[in-house]
Amino acid sequence: MIDRIHLIGNSPILSGSGLGEEIDSCPVVRINTAPTSGYGEDVGRRTDARVVCGNLQMGRHDEWLSTLSGETLILYPTPEDIRKNAQRLTSADNSLRYLHGEAIEAWTKFLDESPLEERPTSGLYGAWFLSKIAEQVHLYGFGFYESTESHYYYKDVKVEANGHEPQVEKLILKNMDDVALKMPVDH
Repeated sequence: MIDRIHLIGNSPILSGSGLGEEIDSCPVVRINTAPTSGYGEDVGRRTDARVVCGNLQMGRHDEWLSTLSGETLILYPTPEDIRKNAQRLTSADNSLRYLHGEAIEAWTKFLDESPLEERPTSGLYGAWFLSKIAEQVHLYGFGFYESTESHYYYKDVKVEANGHEPQVEKLILKNMDDVALKMPVDH
């Protein structure tokens, strides 16, 4: 089991944080297409893996997937045909990790026991998945849609929950023993 992993969200809460060096101090997992180039001082430069949502697995961003090099892709649970498409689109040097068998049952049980009524975000899935392989998962860049700023640190996109329940997820994450929310000091 890995001692500690950092899961990096896409919230603009990281902008100006200066947390890049701290973030890079252990294995780093990013959510979806989040870039590091030009943002390293705040979000780090290291990327060991990415949690990839269903939309990216469906081939809407095949050019992006094919440019990745040496990263493990952790696939958000999706129907088998979508997962097969993601496998087809990835470059040869990316390894894939996804749930199957008992792990799918464990994820389903987790969701059944949670207060969520909507589909979980890639961030919640990533935290849960990583908590199964690491002693500690530290979360950076999770704003839970609490600001009126952009949803991302790297592009201006209106904040929308889009079928997610950010405050319920925040509560779930706070109650997970092996997950720690790391919030930057106000800047």
